[in-house]
Amino acid sequence: MRNMQPKGKNSRFGDLAKWIVVISLSILTVFANFYFTRQPLTLRLMGIVIIASAILYIVFTTFAGKKVWVFLTSVRDELRKVVWPSRKETVQTTLVVIVIVVLFSAVMWGIDSLLAWFIGLFTNG
Repeated sequence: MRNMQPKGKNSRFGDLAKWIVVISLSILTVFANFYFTRQPLTLRLMGIVIIASAILYIVFTTFAGKKVWVFLTSVRDELRKVVWPSRKETVQTTLVVIVIVVLFSAVMWGIDSLLAWFIGLFTNG
């Protein structure tokens, strides 16, 4: 991973300003959604999508946003390396789990019934 240290006070001040804009836009979006409740839902959703896109763009230009972006791209690269099971393996494993759960449930039901009978002997129930 490359060196991603902020480059001084100006960078930190710029990031702080961006976060203030992000928070302000988020709050404004919530209030605008309530204020414009008489407008059609599609128009409000379009406005929310546009503002959310702007918010995400601003977030990803901050230092923390760039770190998150690097993390997400490395996660995507690691996911490409995963060897996923075939459909046959998935079905077989699922069936084994179902059979074990059913068997374990039957054993637990049997133990519960036996204990209930045994306690019933002593309590005249």
